[in-house]
Amino acid sequence: FEGQRVIHGDCDLTWVGRVFRFQTAGFALKSDLGTLCTSLIRDVINLHLVEMKEDGTLDRLWQKHVQSTADINCDAIEAANTVVAYDGDEENQQLDLGDMGGLFIVHFGLTGVAIFMAVIHQCRRKRAERNRMA
Repeated sequence: FEGQRVIHGDCDLTWVGRVFRFQTAGFALKSDLGTLCTSLIRDVINLHLVEMKEDGTLDRLWQKHVQSTADINCDAIEAANTVVAYDGDEENQQLDLGDMGGLFIVHFGLTGVAIFMAVIHQCRRKRAERNRMA
């Protein structure tokens, strides 16, 4: 998921906490009481997965999958941020509340105008209905 913008858009996804419970296989394969062949299938699949993990095939396949589904490159973004930070420009690149204050004032002003117009519209409509009934 580390290469997908929807999940990891700002490239600041970090591991928090610890593993709650580690499971070695899915619940469907663990439900065999010995009457079916699922324990044999589980053991064969487990053997192949362990071998793939030991020779690095599983890691290579995972990296290939991540690269094929990735729509962002966090390493490149981090490198670019490092270059910008050491470019001699000490000015902060992020906007703070003071920088955004004008935008908030305009937004709240237009919201107030819209609410005022809606109230006036409702009053006029009620007055017109009363005049029609009278």
